Amino acid sequence: MNYFEFVCDRWATVQVEHNFNGLLFNRLPLLRRLKWRELITAKVLAGSVSSDNLAMIPATNAAGQAVEGFSSLTRTPYIEVGYGIDNIFKVLRVDAIHRLTYRDNLSRTGVPVTPFAIKLSGWLAF
Repeated sequence: MNYFEFVCDRWATVQVEHNFNGLLFNRLPLLRRLKWRELITAKVLAGSVSSDNLAMIPATNAAGQAVEGFSSLTRTPYIEVGYGIDNIFKVLRVDAIHRLTYRDNLSRTGVPVTPFAIKLSGWLAF
């Protein structure tokens, strides 16, 4: 999900991550030495905007131009799933993320959203 893609004032979310701790990679000798760990993730978001907050948005601005609204979730929840590799050089993680719902949604700039993305992340441990 892109930043500020959906607006909600009432929401519920579930995020699940399962780490297999090398279940597959430990079976291959070369990958066992790297100590990589495979994982899967899932995220579900459901929400809405109350009618009181929707009523606060004016139809036009001070110049008389129409105010561009915002997009909020419908009855369909936002769902994305992913899989990845953790413990790369002991500080990196690579995730492949698939967007399952709202695949035809347009971003604020009018550009279609991507249904698949690669995310690289890292951490520092002291």
